[in-house]
Amino acid sequence: MSKLVRSNALQGKTVVAFGDSLTNFCGNSYASHIAEDLGITVINAGVGGNNTYHARDRFETDVLAHDPDLVIIGFAGNDQAVKRDTRESIVPLAEYRANLVYFLEQIRARGGDVVFITVTPTMPERYTPWEYNIHYIYEDGAVLDRYCDAVRDIAREYRCGLVDIHREYDLIKLDDYMIADGMHPSDLGRRFLADCIGGYLLAAYDGVNRAEIKCDCVDESGSILRSDVFVGEAGAHIAIPAPVIDGKNALTPIVNETFDGNKTVTIKYE
Repeated sequence: MSKLVRSNALQGKTVVAFGDSLTNFCGNSYASHIAEDLGITVINAGVGGNNTYHARDRFETDVLAHDPDLVIIGFAGNDQAVKRDTRESIVPLAEYRANLVYFLEQIRARGGDVVFITVTPTMPERYTPWEYNIHYIYEDGAVLDRYCDAVRDIAREYRCGLVDIHREYDLIKLDDYMIADGMHPSDLGRRFLADCIGGYLLAAYDGVNRAEIKCDCVDESGSILRSDVFVGEAGAHIAIPAPVIDGKNALTPIVNETFDGNKTVTIKYE
């Protein structure tokens, strides 16, 4: 994204960034960068260590009380973390999905928009497993991947915004973008977050460098089973998991794509 590009569409709108430590970082958060870059006000409602159970407890006061026009939602790292005694995630995947859908539906019921962001990936070589009896990179990050896929599925199913930060980070050299714990973004990483999210907002709301990907799910005969359209900034990246279609098996479980003009991709089913 081009920094310091004013958003005319979001002028005077109430924007809330709702999340965990990825959002929090007071004074140098992606939210503060976006506010400065786009010339808008962004309320930072991030709290370090929060999962979506915590988020539900404070949702009314920290989000809905602001009567937001737009809420950027980013949770997963603390939800998917595995407990040592049970080897299960702190917030089970089904409940995590239900919590995100709850936030989405409540915001929409009040006339607001939602943009989801996936969580940043992690660096196992820097991480200390089972500190505080929690493992954040369990199964070499496969658990985290499933929670990111849940966010992508919800964004597609409910046709709301998505900035696939996890996919964007997969394509860069992480060393300078993460701090020593291997889980949190550095100053440079938060700047990158702001560029990705701010670029999406300009594309989606102001039409700046807007691109679309149409994803057709087709059967053996080529008949379309369902179609979805994803919006993003030209040059941005996204992972598109194959949606569940009753009685059908996807031949490709996930498609990695780049926003480049307006194009169509196909996922085949048998």
